[in-house]
Amino acid sequence: MMVFTHRFFIVANNVSGAEKRFFNAFKSAETAGLLINERLYHLYIRSGLLVPGSEVDSRVAVLKEGRMMRFLYEKLYRKQRLKSFYIFLQRLVVLRSLRANRRRLREIQTLHAVLDGVRYIPYMRWLHPGMRCFASVVDPTLAFNVHRARLFGLHNCDHIDALNINIRAELLRLGFDDARISVTPASFTDYNIIHPGDKKPQVAFCARLIQPKNPLVFIDIADRFAEKYPATPLEFVVLGDGPLKADIDERIATKPVLQERVSAPGYVPRPADVFAESLIFVQLSDTEIHGTQSMLEAMGTGCYIMVSHLDGIENVVKDDFGAILPLDAAVFADHIKKRVDDFEATVQAGQAARRFGMRHFHVSNFLDYLFSVYAKAERQTDKYTLLTIVRMALIN
Repeated sequence: MMVFTHRFFIVANNVSGAEKRFFNAFKSAETAGLLINERLYHLYIRSGLLVPGSEVDSRVAVLKEGRMMRFLYEKLYRKQRLKSFYIFLQRLVVLRSLRANRRRLREIQTLHAVLDGVRYIPYMRWLHPGMRCFASVVDPTLAFNVHRARLFGLHNCDHIDALNINIRAELLRLGFDDARISVTPASFTDYNIIHPGDKKPQVAFCARLIQPKNPLVFIDIADRFAEKYPATPLEFVVLGDGPLKADIDERIATKPVLQERVSAPGYVPRPADVFAESLIFVQLSDTEIHGTQSMLEAMGTGCYIMVSHLDGIENVVKDDFGAILPLDAAVFADHIKKRVDDFEATVQAGQAARRFGMRHFHVSNFLDYLFSVYAKAERQTDKYTLLTIVRMALIN
């Protein structure tokens, strides 16, 4: 039986940026294991990241959720019905599955929790007091600061990996010890499976459809472009799901010119397939100063990159393959027109984006950073009653 240096622990119901990033880290770190819930396991397979029966698959341990949870996922979670009830049941099931596998958990010496896996850190430590626990905070909207369960998990881990300096600043504001926080040096993607395709006049946007990502501004850009440049053929694609999806669909449905120009298919398991044929990728975030997973995949597929200005984003987007612009629909529409008119030069710039990504956003940089964090972190010794631990694991 293989002995792993550490296991990544992820509980999630979607495959987006963080889920992809840490899966690729796990896959590349050949001595690492992965502990995930059953729903995420099937989503990894569906997205093409995980091949059943492969060597990588042999390093994955799955927390079974059962037939009833699979049924409820289709009837409740995917249709946005009683979603909070489904998530509460899932938390109970995960706790039960962790307890059922407690003997196997004792084999884990180092656990690295991500996303909702963070809420279970105190319970994991109660089951296995000798376990060293680490957590990654990956939400650039800082929403973690209102999730008491995740904050409780963060207080019970040995060290915290923050996605960017804004998250680190928020953790310090909340009273976390500076010595227990480090900032991820870079994101990355797997450039072996992501390649450019034949480019066409298409602009892609991909994110969770929430206000800080500004997806409605992307619709404004498409609207402005169609109004000002009706003779220029160009398609706009909005990938992703979230609370603003209905607003986007309504905007498109009520305006014929947007129906002709814009498609919003929602969540797609392989957005890189769309990026591969897109000429331009647009990011409009209020908070993300790092290379998001979607942006790096777009770079890997040879897209020209256009982003809204935030201090620090210039470390990721350079003039030879992208543009940093004020968050203004008219400004973006005009710059898109310029890049579409100079199609071949924009394709060449996209190739430069891929080269830059492969050189600066490689998984080896991230793994070197993680292993250095594991080596230097000091153990935390806080102890709580089982009742407190279980109660905190079940709340938001």
